[in-house]
Amino acid sequence: MIKDIMKFRGLFFAVSGFILVSLFSCASLPADSTNIAAYVDNDPVTIGDIEYSLQVEHRRESMSQTTEVNISEYLNKLIDERLLVHEAQRMGLDRNPELIQKVDAYILRESVSRLYSEEILDKVAVSEEEIVDHYKKEYAQYTLSSIETDTAEDAGMIREELKAGKDFGMLAREFADHEFRKGVEEVTYARRDLSKVIQNEIDSLEPGETSNVFEAGHRFYLLKLLNRHAAPEDEMGSKKESITQAIRKKKEEERSDEYLNYLRKKMKPEINHDLLSLIPIEGNREERSQWLQDGRALVTLRESTLTVGELVKMLKPGKGNPKDIIIKQWIDRHAVDYEALDRKYDVHSDLKDKTLKYKYKMLKNIFTKNVLSPGVEISEDDLMDFYRNNQDDFSGPARYKVQQLTSKTESEALTIKKELMKGADFSWMAKNRSLDERASFGGTIGWRVKDELPEELQKVVGELELGEISDVMISGNFFRIYRVIEKTDRKLEEFKKVRPAVHKKVFGVKYKQLYDSYVDKLKKEADIEINHDVVQDMERMINHGKS
Repeated sequence: MIKDIMKFRGLFFAVSGFILVSLFSCASLPADSTNIAAYVDNDPVTIGDIEYSLQVEHRRESMSQTTEVNISEYLNKLIDERLLVHEAQRMGLDRNPELIQKVDAYILRESVSRLYSEEILDKVAVSEEEIVDHYKKEYAQYTLSSIETDTAEDAGMIREELKAGKDFGMLAREFADHEFRKGVEEVTYARRDLSKVIQNEIDSLEPGETSNVFEAGHRFYLLKLLNRHAAPEDEMGSKKESITQAIRKKKEEERSDEYLNYLRKKMKPEINHDLLSLIPIEGNREERSQWLQDGRALVTLRESTLTVGELVKMLKPGKGNPKDIIIKQWIDRHAVDYEALDRKYDVHSDLKDKTLKYKYKMLKNIFTKNVLSPGVEISEDDLMDFYRNNQDDFSGPARYKVQQLTSKTESEALTIKKELMKGADFSWMAKNRSLDERASFGGTIGWRVKDELPEELQKVVGELELGEISDVMISGNFFRIYRVIEKTDRKLEEFKKVRPAVHKKVFGVKYKQLYDSYVDKLKKEADIEINHDVVQDMERMINHGKS
């Protein structure tokens, strides 16, 4: 759920996850003849379905780099999937409890999101006047002098000295480096940068006045307001967006509280207060175990019931969870759920179409899990044959043992390179001339696979012979010379070590064969009609937009 933003938003079940699960950010267009790409046994596949397929495949990001988008490819994939969905329906898999539960949960998530938009987001607006007022208040400048002490007694004595006529600034200077007291003679803050406690103190002060002693963060303070300046006019434009968000957030919180209060009154939950008073927040393990088994109804809201045991489970020992807060959160969550479902968004909005898409997706997954995947048969001979015939896939990377020598300037590196080419010992030169942390080891950086080597070396390491010295290379702000001491070729991993990876690849190959065979059989029995004009028009539109 969206946490720490507002109470109403907190009632979403994993809304951030919902945004990912809700894959259909654009609803399909109504199924009319100008927008239907194909029929599969009278079930229309629309342009919206193809757009969705493009989104799921993450092709929109890469389409600009593609010479041409083949819409027929996506359509054929959708037709294959639709055939599997129809087959799943014929088998009765649409009555699968797992599917029904997931679809219901999807409708609930989407309905709560729409309820939130209708009752909170759409009813909150931020005016230009509110933005200006907020800026003037929160970005006003306050020049303060302060004295901070460890104890209230110390602060009180200083307050008495001020009443007797002592100068605040002088006392602040006096306590600037004191062990238990601190003073600041003069500093300027924007109001928004001060804590709420300090804001409350200075809002009532006029320039020249001193606050009473107050506590903040286990320390005690005295403040003197030296001056107050209006917020800088020329900075408002740069702050406008953040101010708008801050005001909107506060208004959404207020509207959320207001709406939840309305729902509580509307839903009229029943709470057994007598039973609630008997439940301890803390207790020993044996007592807690007994309460956890208690199935008596504590709170009832329509068809939903919170039992004693469920409440006790939410009371974390040692954390002092208030029972009334937990109950209030439970009531709010269920009240929002019921209200969202009462709106019938899945019948009267685009959610009906989106729910069907989601159901089809889940049906295909269940069909794959329950019908196709169990049909894949893999023997040990299959695994061993694949392992032998695809050794590159199961070989470890080549490894290199390398030395490096680092210089500050290119000219210095070139000079060292000349000496190396004349026969100077690389290890000696590294120890005496290199600047990096490997110098004391003769420049040796040990065994590495290619991806672990410095970026500039990765490009050429495979081309260097043993003992060969590289050209001078730029590495950040330095210049380096490399030498390959040893290297190992790629080595085939033992079968038992890579068996899970081999099995995964063999399963993928055999699954695709079974999938294609199954789809081919379904196609022979299906009535498939493709609207080539619609497909071509869509293809032209997308490819023209890229050109």
